[in-house]
Amino acid sequence: FQGCKSLEPKNLDFTNLWNQRIWILQIFGTKESEFWKPEKTWIQSISTEEVRLLLKKFVSSYTFALKPDCAFASILYGGSNGILSQLLEWKAWFEDHTSYHFFACSIIMAFEKELALEEKNPCPDIKLVDFTHVFKGRGVFDNNFLCGLFFIKFISKILTTPEDSATNGLVEDVHRSNVYPENGSALIY
Repeated sequence: FQGCKSLEPKNLDFTNLWNQRIWILQIFGTKESEFWKPEKTWIQSISTEEVRLLLKKFVSSYTFALKPDCAFASILYGGSNGILSQLLEWKAWFEDHTSYHFFACSIIMAFEKELALEEKNPCPDIKLVDFTHVFKGRGVFDNNFLCGLFFIKFISKILTTPEDSATNGLVEDVHRSNVYPENGSALIY
């Protein structure tokens, strides 16, 4: 942690960082379908490429397809109200603030899948939750949280090249995880 204190947040390279964890993950299908919930042991050992695949599955029209279609990528990740824009606002705030450090908090990404399927505004939203471990920053940037926002680059790439095949080999392994019957909209956290 001492080494991180000397880093300027605007100079951090987020492309090769995956020191964060996904602890809970559920992606809902539609009201008539199931939700996909990978096994916890798989989630805790997730690779960078698997994170990219999950971000693609999150914006796909059919959660359980072997190859994600990223059909909702532009309306969920893009635009002035999209998830990418919201994350960039958070990043800008964390690059300047030194009041608090957030440890073990969670980001929830959600949208109304039924609205997306009807080609209406699916209300993409992100929330920061689980503030159990918030400490005074003492004038130091929260580089830990900034490093956790590395997946901004992944989302940007999905917007520009949704057909990228870098994750295709992972699809069958990821799809073997648990699927449960449930109604609801898409949710990842």
